[in-house]
Amino acid sequence: MRALAVRAPTVLAGSMVSERVSECAFAALVAEHLPGLRARAVQLCRTHIDPEDLLQDALMRTFCARDQLRDVRRIQPWLLSIIGKSFIDSIRKQRTRPAQVPLATTVENTP
Repeated sequence: MRALAVRAPTVLAGSMVSERVSECAFAALVAEHLPGLRARAVQLCRTHIDPEDLLQDALMRTFCARDQLRDVRRIQPWLLSIIGKSFIDSIRKQRTRPAQVPLATTVENTP
């Protein structure tokens, strides 16, 4: 197993800078939790939306917000909260969209 590239916190102007994780190390951290995240997505979705879409959306948000992770040891609750918030947002989007009506597969000819 590879070691994670985590920098020690440094003090700048009297404030503590949070630990930063490189992109590759962050991807490895998230990959460790992927089965649990997928299970949580399936549990949340049931029949509302596709769990893979939810997981993809949550992972995109996670990657964009990786600088907000303060403690690498608390990544699992952080990831689960992001997937929960992504689910709520997707349900809200569904409610504001107009109802989808399937098109007829056959067209009747009328004189």
